Amino acid sequence: MSKVFYKVRKHTEAGRAIDKFFKDEQAYNKSMRKAVKKLGGDPEHIYYYNNGQLAGIFFEEKPDGWRKTKIYECSYLPYAKNKKAWDELPKPQSFSGSELSALLLNKVPCSFSGMRMRTGCGLITVNDIHYVSHVEEKGIKPKLKGMRKIKESTFIKETKENT
Repeated sequence: MSKVFYKVRKHTEAGRAIDKFFKDEQAYNKSMRKAVKKLGGDPEHIYYYNNGQLAGIFFEEKPDGWRKTKIYECSYLPYAKNKKAWDELPKPQSFSGSELSALLLNKVPCSFSGMRMRTGCGLITVNDIHYVSHVEEKGIKPKLKGMRKIKESTFIKETKENT
């Protein structure tokens, strides 16, 4: 399956959108860690599902009003009736490749690898330049200015030399 590659400089419309996306993600993660610490959990062990939903928070022992999750050992979520805990936690947000794709492209690319479906685009940042890649799919175009299409060989050369 072939891929499409773009080079995005930070000062462009697309570059600023990517930077804002990751700045928002960092702010969300910081607020989540702060809330988890306040609740007595381990702010370094917060687990999420692929869709951005909270999957569990690590605690040494089960806190009152919380239930053990089936996914991670020693991870817990508040019971639905535990409004106090839920009100402390920031509202769920997702910062996945699909959300990044929706920001940058006119549609989210989708590919299949065996039984696994992959959506979204990939991103590598090297020396203040973002490199975006996605599977080639008819009709997908950048929707922000500043995304310059490059060859795969250019992508490999420029990211390999500088990482």
